[in-house]
Amino acid sequence: MGGPNKNNVENISYNGCRNVKVTGYGASIDVFGAFHRYLDLGSHNSYEGEVVPFYVLNSSNFTIEGFMLNGNVQDTTRDAGVVEDAGAGSGIVTSRSSDYTLADLYIHHFQADGIMVGAGYLGLNSGWTTSSSTVYRLADRNVTIKNVTSTNNARDDLSIIQAYGVMVEDSTFADAGRTAATTGTASKIGAYRWHPPGAGVDVEPDAGLRTSQHPYGSDILTGKVTFIHDVFKDNYMWQMVSAVPYAVTDITVDHCTIENVAKDANPTYGGFDLVPQNGDIHDSTFIFGDHSEYGGIIFWPNESAETVNHLVFHHNIFTLATAHGIYLNSSNNIPLFFNDNVVNIKATGRDSSEMLLYNLASVSRNTFNIDAGGFTNTAAVQTVLSYGNLASSTGTISGNTYTTNLSGKRYYRIMYPKDFVPSNEKYTGNVVGYASEAPPR
Repeated sequence: MGGPNKNNVENISYNGCRNVKVTGYGASIDVFGAFHRYLDLGSHNSYEGEVVPFYVLNSSNFTIEGFMLNGNVQDTTRDAGVVEDAGAGSGIVTSRSSDYTLADLYIHHFQADGIMVGAGYLGLNSGWTTSSSTVYRLADRNVTIKNVTSTNNARDDLSIIQAYGVMVEDSTFADAGRTAATTGTASKIGAYRWHPPGAGVDVEPDAGLRTSQHPYGSDILTGKVTFIHDVFKDNYMWQMVSAVPYAVTDITVDHCTIENVAKDANPTYGGFDLVPQNGDIHDSTFIFGDHSEYGGIIFWPNESAETVNHLVFHHNIFTLATAHGIYLNSSNNIPLFFNDNVVNIKATGRDSSEMLLYNLASVSRNTFNIDAGGFTNTAAVQTVLSYGNLASSTGTISGNTYTTNLSGKRYYRIMYPKDFVPSNEKYTGNVVGYASEAPPR
């Protein structure tokens, strides 16, 4: 705690470590959390913060393994408007470090993040103030996170800030933003509440490259981030998010499970919004309930077109409780590809909102299975998928299959771009393809 009542309790720092292994199999570290965070530092901050048990700086070739870390945020309260403390309140924070492994850890109930990788603060430029925007950064490199469970942290279970070369494997990130004492599906927001973005993982660099025009930047862009065989489940606001493509080069999601079915999910967001310069999301399973308006795959039209080179979803399986579980709107003609996926839709709530695949470069060889049992709309023709326009004259919608068990006189409609002639599209059951403003075929 700082300020006028400073108590000189500081983070437990490991500075300048080389070739060190810190092992804690069977050991638990409980951080004191029974205090109040007052709005006593500016308009949004507090002098009161939680100790970080592992604050690692300027270190290389180290391993932290085998610990259970408990931040006890369920015992903490705060004034309205108090934000997270970037320098405190997390289970593990790394900065300016390389070639390290975090393994076999259970981290939960911290006031900020379970793990923050690559805080990156190096120093102040001459003549600048101490605001965060003027601190230049040195990124972490070659990071492995393996067999880690991080849950119930107030902000993110995992934040990746300034880091290049991050492998996250066989790990689980769940219930971020749910800070009550209980865990799993019974978790609630808790008295401390939550801090945005409330994500399983947030790849959120503070800055792009350091240049003479931007001296507060990083020595390298965040990138080469890979998630393999990981689970992201029922985090309050986002399961996976990265929305600063100018500062993130590439992210791969490989054989992961991304699930948002919690009834107390954020009413607006709850899904997946990864937008790096290059993204490859493949062979993964997505399961989305109907408790968030945009609770599935999101791609917003205001993403920076000039910085996204290639974003592809392929060979994934989507199970959606609302057709609006996929909302891809690439209005800036970003090369976004949606190919060789299986999409299963059984709407149980927001059945009036169709799936949007707008302005994509390619939608090809997908299978869309539309279950009639959940839809309550009794309109004669109901749009369940709308394509909008294609990203360019070379864009394609081809070889997709649409099936439904709907019977009787009602039909589901696939809305194609105006004057578009579908190629090799297949329809089974009461599902029809329309070109915009054209009669059903």
